[in-house]
Amino acid sequence: EIQPLSLHTAAAAQESGAIRWLLASGRVDPNEKDKHGGTALHAAAHVNRVANLRALIEGGVDESILNKLGHSALEVASRSRAHKSVDYLTNKGPPTPGEEADPGTAERMVGKSTAAGG
Repeated sequence: EIQPLSLHTAAAAQESGAIRWLLASGRVDPNEKDKHGGTALHAAAHVNRVANLRALIEGGVDESILNKLGHSALEVASRSRAHKSVDYLTNKGPPTPGEEADPGTAERMVGKSTAAGG
């Protein structure tokens, strides 16, 4: 039996395979919210799990959902100083081979969050 918030648990761990399996099973709500109003995408963003972010987004999670504090997954990543998550969510993917991601994206987001009191 699949437990409530199983997708959140997988998203917070290094379990992108489990995320893909859970989503493919059709037995979990990809946009299920925890007690803080966050989705599995928020959880993965918080702990800097880019493979999990990719699996969730490819699996159809709604990127526009805000948690109870009004934060998107990108804002959660920024406030958590999860630089890889910020870059991934900003650029919608890692750079292709031979292409550089904008190196200042994460720093700008973290600076914005810090300046805003985050």
